[in-house]
Amino acid sequence: MGPRLAHVHLTQYAAAERDFRSAFKYAQATSGDEDVDAIQTGSRLGMFLALTSRPKEALTFLEHAKDICLKTKGPDDPFYTPQVFLQYGMALEMAGRPEEALRYISDAVANRRKNRPGTRYLAQMMEDQALVLVDLGRYREAQQLLRESEQIHTKVGVKLNANYLAPRLRLAFAQGELDEAGALLDRYYGLLPDSAALGGTFLSNLENRTQLALRRKDGKSAIALSHQLASAIESSHQQLYLSTWEMRAMLAEGQGRLLVDDPSGALPLFEQALRREEELLDPSSPSLGNATALLGIAHLDLGDRKLAVEFLKKAQSTFRSHPRLSDLYRGPVEELEKRLAVR
Repeated sequence: MGPRLAHVHLTQYAAAERDFRSAFKYAQATSGDEDVDAIQTGSRLGMFLALTSRPKEALTFLEHAKDICLKTKGPDDPFYTPQVFLQYGMALEMAGRPEEALRYISDAVANRRKNRPGTRYLAQMMEDQALVLVDLGRYREAQQLLRESEQIHTKVGVKLNANYLAPRLRLAFAQGELDEAGALLDRYYGLLPDSAALGGTFLSNLENRTQLALRRKDGKSAIALSHQLASAIESSHQQLYLSTWEMRAMLAEGQGRLLVDDPSGALPLFEQALRREEELLDPSSPSLGNATALLGIAHLDLGDRKLAVEFLKKAQSTFRSHPRLSDLYRGPVEELEKRLAVR
């Protein structure tokens, strides 16, 4: 989510939402629900909602745009259909439905390969496809796509920048390539400044450095960085639009507290994050399973084995919806299974 927010200034969020909603209503009123203007404005509104922590609401608009596009343009349309499929797929990913997301994004990529091979937009689509593949544990396929995307970038004269880091960082974290992740952060984001305008690049830099600290088992740094992320969001007074970031900051601080043997401090953070995820995400989201397992670990560290077992069962139930997932999601549930010796 983060890199694509870099172009939206925080003070413009409310105004942007008003404009998106007004444009969609105007298109429906003047051109009709099945006109391309309604498809375009509805899908843009949907993507704005997805990128500002409201993926469930986003899917309402994007699914409608997708259905109308298929009805009026057809699956082989080379212009509107791949765009709408990509947007719908990314919203599905943000909502926690990665398998469906991959299907639509892959269809968008196949369409673009056929009709506009070697173009910059195809490279962007492949970046998004790679991100979902990483979440599904298909690392080799993701790596191949990222290499092909870089070749297209070179061909069309576009340099890799922070906007293209999300799948590469996620892949590095998933494969345990922490030095590579750190090098990417230093090269494309730079060191964290003492103060910076709050935007997608700063938030992504901060969150990824928090994740790097967690994977290096540096709980103290993870707590400090997640505190900085939460404080930046709170001081912006834009929690409505940054709720997903705030939720991830809670989870990261909780994990940091587990690393420094402070489960009593981690517990309320996990509880609050889980409640937020239940509001924002699909009930089968892997992120929910991850947060549930972390809550179980905190209870176990506090000596409550019974509650730990209950949360483990809930996490296992969530993961049954996803036969194949990245270790980024499965790590906590596997740790809890091992500690409880429950399968």
